[in-house]
Amino acid sequence: MMNRADYFLEEILSQPWVLRATLDRYLENESLLGSVSRVADQKRYDLVVLTGMGSSYFASYPACIYLNRHGLPALMIEASELLHYYQDLISDRVLLVLASQSGETVEVKRLLDEVGVRTYVISVTNHAENYVARSSDLPLLLYAGQEKGPASKTYTSTMGVLLLCAMALTSSMDKRKVRELFAAVEATESFLKRWEESIDHLTAFLDPVDRLTLLGRGPSLGSAMAGSLILKEAAKVQAEGISAGQFRHGPLEVASSGFGAVVFAQKGRTRDINLRIAQDIARFGGKAVIVGGGEELQGGKILNLRLPVLEELYSPLVEIVPIQLLSWRLAIEKGLQPGTFDQAGKVTLYE
Repeated sequence: MMNRADYFLEEILSQPWVLRATLDRYLENESLLGSVSRVADQKRYDLVVLTGMGSSYFASYPACIYLNRHGLPALMIEASELLHYYQDLISDRVLLVLASQSGETVEVKRLLDEVGVRTYVISVTNHAENYVARSSDLPLLLYAGQEKGPASKTYTSTMGVLLLCAMALTSSMDKRKVRELFAAVEATESFLKRWEESIDHLTAFLDPVDRLTLLGRGPSLGSAMAGSLILKEAAKVQAEGISAGQFRHGPLEVASSGFGAVVFAQKGRTRDINLRIAQDIARFGGKAVIVGGGEELQGGKILNLRLPVLEELYSPLVEIVPIQLLSWRLAIEKGLQPGTFDQAGKVTLYE
């Protein structure tokens, strides 16, 4: 029988199967992505705004970068900020893509009520019977099944669906890109075959770090933000997500004994400078975990957490998994019930 703590772990470990099933469903049913393509064909939008809260928002980073790379200007604005300060940006020339796992979060519901009539809204939610799915023009579903703990399988599924959506909006889907998505699924499966050993090494290395900063750039900035969120939610760890570029501009001063950092440094255009900041953290007395595909840096204060090498945009589908498992393990070691929400709820219902 599964013990009380296992539902969160089970959700984390189920991600390859859930993501593969979700991708298969969209790729086998041409009408799903065909509806997205028709939105772009029927009206040439000047801008795409991707929005959401929490992990649903952080999952948008790869898709936002993809859209800009393929000629469709896009930006991300947190739903709370869009609701209260940036509503004037929304017009019939702006396509709104709204991600919300539950479809019931207070800010996204209010945002739909106030700006939904101004433009077309594509939503990404976990099931059809929620406020956001019912109120948007084109609801895209995750098919991830019920999720009790902090976002894990819904996070990676949201990322995958948003990437498919970005491909459809820019008419840029091809066999190579689809292979890269499934390569990410296979990479996660490969990591999970030996996850316990990797997480043992990771927790032993970080002990007794009492504060943790997660650093990323580009697509991996979403991993840094989502990783810090799940560490706080599941293990009540004081964790901060920040861009590696911003960390260089002042916060590097906190790197000393007792400081730990997770640096996402997978294949990509900023890998070398991310490795350099990990080296500096270790040089100043802190500990640096490098989440990447190589072992260029060595030393007592550096741990290389190796993952299969993927194209940069798809790496976030895999690199978040060790952080999810770390949050589960730290919660267990603290005697906490992983995945429970003591101060708030899984779904935020009031501001």
